Amino acid sequence: IRALAVATCAGDVDFSANGEDVMTALAALPGFDADAAQYVALCALGEPDAFPRVARKPLTVRELDSRMETWRPWRGYALTHLWQAAALQSTTS
Repeated sequence: IRALAVATCAGDVDFSANGEDVMTALAALPGFDADAAQYVALCALGEPDAFPRVARKPLTVRELDSRMETWRPWRGYALTHLWQAAALQSTTS
């Protein structure tokens, strides 16, 4: 986050630029990779063609419990979203 703030203040990342330029600038920052840049473009910039690829191993129960704590007080909504995503994935597989 610090690198992002410094780069933004220095003008190295210009969020008013086109999506490709923003993604390129973000991917060059420490702690960012192409997928993180794509995610920011999708969620923060509304870039309709951004495509972050998430290839992570499944979470253990302990890791999921830890992650769920950050979702409070909206854990029920998050669970509903996850159920819908899992149902959609099972119908397309």
